[in-house]
Amino acid sequence: PETRDFNTLINCCSFARKVGTDASEEDDDSLLQRQVAHREIFDIAEGALNALLASEYAQPDPATFSGMIRACVNLLPNTDDRDDRVIELFRLAYCTVPSSGASSSPRMGSSTTSERIRAPPGAGCVDANVLRQLRHALPSTEDYIRVREEFEKHRRRHVGEE
Repeated sequence: PETRDFNTLINCCSFARKVGTDASEEDDDSLLQRQVAHREIFDIAEGALNALLASEYAQPDPATFSGMIRACVNLLPNTDDRDDRVIELFRLAYCTVPSSGASSSPRMGSSTTSERIRAPPGAGCVDANVLRQLRHALPSTEDYIRVREEFEKHRRRHVGEE
């Protein structure tokens, strides 16, 4: 399997939150069943991430982490634990060196790949899409700023090492 195969599975999971639900008629039992199902779907996405991290043939890229952060937001309850998991994934993203072709898809020409979306030097697998998902995922501006400052310090220390 290639990186895009893992990313496809992660993205399928991240968008599965409203499949087969009608919230207008939801009682406590169906809410609990939906939360259990969402956790199981999240576990599938997390399993794909772990398999990708362990793979000899593929490596995570910014789309991997953008999808995982989206999966957290869409599938996990809005709690401090979810926020901690998002921050943990973001830290993993900026500590993960992307493969040589991860900043732009080989199918996309330079005319369609925006420079502002690419990961800056030293950023690991963090690009504009990962940052957008992070901002959406963290309700507290203070948490977002703190995590971004931590990222920038890391990035500056690691410029040129990738």
